[in-house]
Amino acid sequence: MLILEDLLVANLAVRRNLVDVEALRRLLAGLDAQAARVPLARAVHDRLGVELGEARHLHEQAQRKLRQRAEERYLQLMRREPGLDPALLDRLAAEQAQAGWTWALGERLVRQHGLPFARHEAVQREATRQLIQDEARLLEGNRQGQWAQALGRPAPGAPPAPRPTAGLASGLSSSASDRLWASSPDARPFAPPPAAAPDPRGTDPRGTTSRRVAARFDPAAAP
Repeated sequence: MLILEDLLVANLAVRRNLVDVEALRRLLAGLDAQAARVPLARAVHDRLGVELGEARHLHEQAQRKLRQRAEERYLQLMRREPGLDPALLDRLAAEQAQAGWTWALGERLVRQHGLPFARHEAVQREATRQLIQDEARLLEGNRQGQWAQALGRPAPGAPPAPRPTAGLASGLSSSASDRLWASSPDARPFAPPPAAAPDPRGTDPRGTTSRRVAARFDPAAAP
């Protein structure tokens, strides 16, 4: 089983010329066929010889992109909420980007700017719902295309990929790499695999799991 974090790791590994593309394509197919998830960042180290430091870096970069994607979706929805100053949202979004998306926009809006918590939770639930749908759609598109979107090139001998349907990935960039910036649970791919247990954040029936727009402790938002 794969999640979008794995596709993003694959995309980064190819762009950094760390692996053979066809070997990585086979690895993706093999991991996706397994019932239990093996994080790709760990697998490229164990099976394709990527140095441990490079594999950790791939994981960290992917996690940063996933946090960015989740926070940008939350911001996109919050801009539609009545009564919020657009200039305030612009300022906070700029500060958040400068900080590398290490704190949650919703938490700061609640603690510092009087956003009702129930309103924040409703927007967060909608953001999570949309991200789950995006994740499932992108995973299925990659499976059908033999991971061409993640790897940036089709499999040898594969027919040309069909043009994407307008609006297929709502709110996402049209480029293949940008469409991979989606949500995923936080994972520690280099820790020993834990015993199987239900994910308290909920798992989509198709095997994907959305990373919620998680509230991290924000020192600047403390009263």
